[in-house]
Amino acid sequence: MAIKSIRFEGANAFMKKLIALMLVLALVAALAACTQVTRISVENPAKIMIEKEGGGVAVTLTEQKTVSRITDVVCQIPLQAAEATEDAWTYRITWLDADGKTITTVTLAGSQIRWEGQSYNLGIGVDLSVVTDVLETIPGIKK
Repeated sequence: MAIKSIRFEGANAFMKKLIALMLVLALVAALAACTQVTRISVENPAKIMIEKEGGGVAVTLTEQKTVSRITDVVCQIPLQAAEATEDAWTYRITWLDADGKTITTVTLAGSQIRWEGQSYNLGIGVDLSVVTDVLETIPGIKK
């Protein structure tokens, strides 16, 4: 029996990568059920500000569908507490409420995520490059 590949006709690169990331995270979530994990929690974000280290690039996303999708993807990543291994960071994602006040901030640093003063390793099978690939497709955040 031949296996057919699924093509996302008409979808842009951002949506393709977002869908792929969500599928990977769903599989990882099933595997991570056996271990103690933490997940990022974000309540009622109105905007997301994404900053890229080096060059002062920052983009604020306000379209609710995009804000919800990025929030859902990031909040599904299983995290395991760890010692910080790197000082440098690649991306900083800040969720803002309707008044522009910070809800929470996540920093992507090498192979770790920093959230609320703690460093985390990604759950089994999660590669941070999948997240950064999605962020790279956002207009204004180019390599």
